Amino acid sequence: MASDEKNPIHQALEYVARIRAGGVKTVAGRPIPPSADVPAFCYVLADLTEPMRNCCANANLRMAQDGMSFFGFNEARSAWVEVISFDGLLKAANERNRAFLDKLQSPAN
Repeated sequence: MASDEKNPIHQALEYVARIRAGGVKTVAGRPIPPSADVPAFCYVLADLTEPMRNCCANANLRMAQDGMSFFGFNEARSAWVEVISFDGLLKAANERNRAFLDKLQSPAN
């Protein structure tokens, strides 16, 4: 990634800072009150290209065992960050719903 403006991890963490400072409004235009105590969980959906892997390394994120996501805690923003590849997201969704889908496709007893 050439700059922080193009780094999705940086973008998510900056948005957390803006929310906590009260600098964000709801869809209806109402201000969100400032609060430093709001827990933050950032999910970034991105292809795990080499530049994206470098962003994850620079953000001190760890690779998950399946190699399809990175995760970690950003102390500066007190936020959990997870970077998930699209393929990893699909795989997790299929695994999570496998029993349900198998039951739907099995013949009735």
